[in-house]
Amino acid sequence: MLHRHNLVAKNISPSLHQSLNIAVRAINKIKGHALNDRIFRQLCGENDEAFQRLLLQGDALTLVHSKATICSFLAKLELYRHNLSKRQFNNFPQLAKVVDELTDNHLLRYADHLRAVKADMEIRFRDLEQLEVPEWVTEPFQTNASRSEAEIQETLIDLQNDEEAKATFRACGWRVLWAMHGQRFPLLWKRICFLLLAFPTSYLVEQGFSQALHMQTKYRSRLNLVTSGALRLKLTSLCPDVKKLAASHQAQGSH
Repeated sequence: MLHRHNLVAKNISPSLHQSLNIAVRAINKIKGHALNDRIFRQLCGENDEAFQRLLLQGDALTLVHSKATICSFLAKLELYRHNLSKRQFNNFPQLAKVVDELTDNHLLRYADHLRAVKADMEIRFRDLEQLEVPEWVTEPFQTNASRSEAEIQETLIDLQNDEEAKATFRACGWRVLWAMHGQRFPLLWKRICFLLLAFPTSYLVEQGFSQALHMQTKYRSRLNLVTSGALRLKLTSLCPDVKKLAASHQAQGSH
């Protein structure tokens, strides 16, 4: 379920609201039943899609990744609005199919909606958009240490000459580099540790409400989601070792 779609709908035109409702009903239909979800993944696989499940939000984005995602999206919104004003529909393949039916009023409505979305995003994510990420965070071995803050220049040089850190960066990227070796360089780690925090969205909260809604049916109305641990099992990212758990219990031959 998209828990925010009602909030979004308050600021869009009736025609766009209708389109949003169609998308929400489709998503709820797919995610509401395991069979539908499996069929959807199979369809995505047959069509060679990049993803094989509905991705509502991410739960592993750092502040650095989130900043890049938001800034990219804002720039794309401005591009889309500019292209619409010139009746270029490369970004809107469905509109391109009905180009002869589009009037100037239609295009103006769509352009106004894109402008409103961009303005709302800029307000909601102003702090993230203005977040400063030093160059040495994502490119520690290409950065000229002399151009960094005087306090960290020597430590940055130590990092740049650390062969183990270089190997980690080449194999796994900057995120794993700092997670594995960051605390060996305290002055650098002090400045970067908060940038590795997961982006604080309401994703997990919304996921919890959705799971509770699906589990607390009329057939399981007496199920206590808190004391039984059922909700925790639904939300955990840990995969249980079933074979190990089964091996720790004595088999009941009579059963």
